[in-house]
Amino acid sequence: YRLLQKPIPDELFVSNITTAETVVTQTTPVALIRPLLDGEESSYFEWLGAGALEVRSMAGAMHQTERQVLVTQLRFGFDDASLYLRIDATRPFRELHSEGLSLQVTFLTPRGARVRLAHPGAAAFLREGDQWLQERREDVRVAVGSIVELAVPLSWLGAEAGGELTFFVTMCDAAGVELERHPVSRPVRLHVPDAQFAARNWTA
Repeated sequence: YRLLQKPIPDELFVSNITTAETVVTQTTPVALIRPLLDGEESSYFEWLGAGALEVRSMAGAMHQTERQVLVTQLRFGFDDASLYLRIDATRPFRELHSEGLSLQVTFLTPRGARVRLAHPGAAAFLREGDQWLQERREDVRVAVGSIVELAVPLSWLGAEAGGELTFFVTMCDAAGVELERHPVSRPVRLHVPDAQFAARNWTA
């Protein structure tokens, strides 16, 4: 694909090979959240109830390199209208962005969509065939500080209550070359909260 100067289909990054060595530590959301998007860990409680993916525990022997992985954790959750993402790293994201590094969140289902986070803001794209068409989206909100916090409208993603939502996060250098991808072999898989979400996750 690179020789043909065409974009690599995202589906090719999803491995169909299973190994016993790779351990995925992912928890799913158990409550609706409404975090303050300021790029800082303002309160322990604002992400309480969110799901999480511990990045450091995911790399198998085939994916280990001498280079230190920058992203350390993904957190994700919902309110009635949006998917929220929080991305933590080994260094403050404001420093990484000032050095030209960028983040990209690519959604595979329910339809191809992408949010690119580079200094100073975010750009949104929808996939049509092998093309990514940029859209102006004022309702895609992002805050970059010590951490990255992002809100993406479920309606733009085409996500319906109870439906599946899959995505992965990549870190790219100043030239747009991918440095790391999380998860490594399979996307994060979530189900959009439905009317029974609170009852299923209720605890005394």
